[in-house]
Amino acid sequence: MKKMMAEIFDELTAAKTKKAKVKILQQNDDPNLREFIAFGLNPHIRFLLPEGPAPFTPNDGINAEEAMYSEVRKLYLFVDGGKPDLKQVKRETIFLDMLEIVHPKDAALLQLLKDKKLPGITEASVREAYPGFLTY
Repeated sequence: MKKMMAEIFDELTAAKTKKAKVKILQQNDDPNLREFIAFGLNPHIRFLLPEGPAPFTPNDGINAEEAMYSEVRKLYLFVDGGKPDLKQVKRETIFLDMLEIVHPKDAALLQLLKDKKLPGITEASVREAYPGFLTY
């Protein structure tokens, strides 16, 4: 079973050195994790969602530990240029639905992502862990 993305970011936040962060990223390498990180670090990606906490009802967390990995594919819906014909109300509704599908800890991480405040990670550690990945 994969670690929840929130668990990975907790480990990254607790890691004291760049070397430790690189190791954590490499040990948990996954295309969906990479995509998630790219949305958070790429300065050219702008989320079209209101900043701050979203009003949603967290799920009970049961059987939701890996849900974020499948939900990452929807992130393009929330960014400038991702789906320009999507009405803002629908965009926000899809985001709230996503928050209610994923584990509550991943929902908190997802809200940090939309505000471009991913914890415990730097562009330098990602570039070292995944050479050639960040190409913006």
